[in-house]
Amino acid sequence: MSTLPTSPAPPPKWKQEVNRRIAEHKTRKGFSVVANEVKQLADQTNNATGNIRNEILSMQQAIGETVSAISDVAGWVEMVNETIGAIAAAVVEQDAVTRDIAQSVSQTADSVRLVHERIGSVATQAGVKTLVLSHFVPGDDASITDEQWSEGVRRHYKGQVIVGKDLMEI
Repeated sequence: MSTLPTSPAPPPKWKQEVNRRIAEHKTRKGFSVVANEVKQLADQTNNATGNIRNEILSMQQAIGETVSAISDVAGWVEMVNETIGAIAAAVVEQDAVTRDIAQSVSQTADSVRLVHERIGSVATQAGVKTLVLSHFVPGDDASITDEQWSEGVRRHYKGQVIVGKDLMEI
């Protein structure tokens, strides 16, 4: 006859109690380790949250300063634009005045040329041998030469032309 293997006899009750307490202790120790790790993670999360809060506050302050600086720049740009507008208006006005002056100068030059031509024509008709031009307006303009003063007269007068100066003796 063959004998079937039999299961080992259960440990005595005292041993069972010891094993149960060891397992319970290990479980409590495991929970203690996990709880400690959870506490450390919570502390790290709290520290990270504080750091993030500080970074956000720093960014908000920097953004506020940037907005203020941009506002200052915008004010300067507006002031520069107003100044440019005033300068542009003054340039337009000055351009109009300059055109008016140039037109007046041109008309005056045309009138002087016509007067000189008329003087030459009258001198020829009168049979004048020497013609003296004096009392010019403007008399002190060094850019107008004697040749320019006598040019219009010579178109209609072929005699001698003297361009007189103040206090000149002939």
